[in-house]
Amino acid sequence: MNQKNSSKLSQYLIYGFLLSFFLIKLPPIYIVPLFHPSLSTSYVLFTFIVIAISITLVLKKEIKFTKKEKKLLIIFIIYFTLASLSSINAVSITDFFQSYKNVVIAGLFLFLTIQFREYYKKIIWILIFSMIITSSYQLFAFFSPNIFKLIGDIFIEQKHFNLVSLDLYRGRIFTETYEEIVFPLIFALLASKKGFLGNPIISMLLLLLSAIPSFISNFRTRIIMITISAFCSIFLLTNRKIIYSSAIIILGLFIIGSTINYLSSSFFGYSYFDRFLLTNTQDTISIVSRNDSINKALDMGIANPFFGVGLGNYYNHIPNQYKFSSTLNSNSQELSNIALQNPHNIFAQLFAETGFFSVGFYFVMLFIFLKSDISIFRKNKPTYQKAFIISFWTLFTYSLFNPVTSLAYNSLFWSFRALANYDKSTY
Repeated sequence: MNQKNSSKLSQYLIYGFLLSFFLIKLPPIYIVPLFHPSLSTSYVLFTFIVIAISITLVLKKEIKFTKKEKKLLIIFIIYFTLASLSSINAVSITDFFQSYKNVVIAGLFLFLTIQFREYYKKIIWILIFSMIITSSYQLFAFFSPNIFKLIGDIFIEQKHFNLVSLDLYRGRIFTETYEEIVFPLIFALLASKKGFLGNPIISMLLLLLSAIPSFISNFRTRIIMITISAFCSIFLLTNRKIIYSSAIIILGLFIIGSTINYLSSSFFGYSYFDRFLLTNTQDTISIVSRNDSINKALDMGIANPFFGVGLGNYYNHIPNQYKFSSTLNSNSQELSNIALQNPHNIFAQLFAETGFFSVGFYFVMLFIFLKSDISIFRKNKPTYQKAFIISFWTLFTYSLFNPVTSLAYNSLFWSFRALANYDKSTY
């Protein structure tokens, strides 16, 4: 291949990678919306692009790693190996591979993020653009749920849309698009330059827009996530030049939170604030059932300490009497079954499905990451790198209270870790 064609191919690979980042930040949608073929979703396209680019880079032999990046890849390989070994005890190989493929693709996406890490500024722009789309999508669901359901049934992947509809039924908005992790990146633009597109006012408006989905979702986890994301950004990234902007942002978040609290109470009869106060019996039951799920996961891990019950096999070991209740209506029964699929805690999930060595390694891995990140904040490192670190730990917070077997979470978790490692001054 001559130099001109090689250069053109490299450009296509970069564009393909940036497109894949955009696709994984959107909810799963149909590429061909009217016909709904099962292999025409945005996640399938994402998977195809990631595999194709990875193979091309290997064949071109254009692979480059720093010592720190090699260390991260070794960490992933150990994590991947322990997940692979859990197949020994898997009751359902189908359920195992359903989760396993997401780990594999996440590993390839980590590999690609390392290869294209110097395009971090373009990645930030892609993340902001996708945040505008997904925030608007959720606002539409909040203010016009009936019209949203009609349109969503055409464009949104069926399994995901069913889950979104079930949550709308109980006054919540689920998307798994993690707008909270974009907040630090916009704040970094505000702190390091004059703001997004050279305008600090636009930056502040975008920051508030990225926070709105957390409040309207009525999910307690997302309120915790945006709180961590916003306050870490404000207190760790603020400099003298934007101290007044930070004060305005805090005031804006308070006004938006209060307004949405009122609107949610009017629309749904309760709000995110009510959920924290446990004014509804269902919220108390939810906490009790989560604790029960974690205890079940611990029992599974103790019974299968070396390799767990198998990746994706937690639900197969839940006694049948917990899977069906004659007192629940169809929507509540379906929500109950979905909640039973996972213990809703990353450590309980790892212990149950992949065993003691896996969860032990995960603790060690997090300690390594945390130690590295603390050293970065103590040094005069670039603001964008610190922002990616805040985004990474904000995303990790999600895993403490929710299932994390999805393609989106796994891919973003490892790619943000790679971006948190990247310091262009060392290259």
